[in-house]
Amino acid sequence: MDIGGGGEGVIGRLKEDSVISIDLRKDELEDAPCNTIKIVMDATDLKFTDNTFDMACAFYTFMYVRKEKRELICSETYRVLKSGGQFLIWDVTIPPQPTNGADFYIVPTNIRLSSNKVITPGYGVGWKGHSAECDDYLVAAEKAGFIVKETINYGLSFFIRLVKD
Repeated sequence: MDIGGGGEGVIGRLKEDSVISIDLRKDELEDAPCNTIKIVMDATDLKFTDNTFDMACAFYTFMYVRKEKRELICSETYRVLKSGGQFLIWDVTIPPQPTNGADFYIVPTNIRLSSNKVITPGYGVGWKGHSAECDDYLVAAEKAGFIVKETINYGLSFFIRLVKD
């Protein structure tokens, strides 16, 4: 399951035939250039039965989610994962809003899809009401019951691997 799998659809591009992409926005799913199963769905209320998936991913998705909803998404993801299932999160630390009046925080990325295919999407979010750090996600995940197996920081971006026991 790819949470926030619309837009660039990076996870779907990598694992097309084995991904269910969910997103709140139908237009984002329609724009995703991958051949996954695409479902308009709120990750705070997943419409899947318990213990359905072996893996869930969120690729630069949580940066768009208000802090108060992150724990609920983690809880729902935990519920639909099988025992031993993994939740992989790639995201970014959003620093405090600068005083220069910038309204949006933009994260440029380079993503290697294969040896000869690199895409360079930019992810952006309005600063107002958004803040994020790796530790915020770890707290939400642990409250949901996940075990943190790995964290890797890449400057402001980071990767987290969580496991349902």
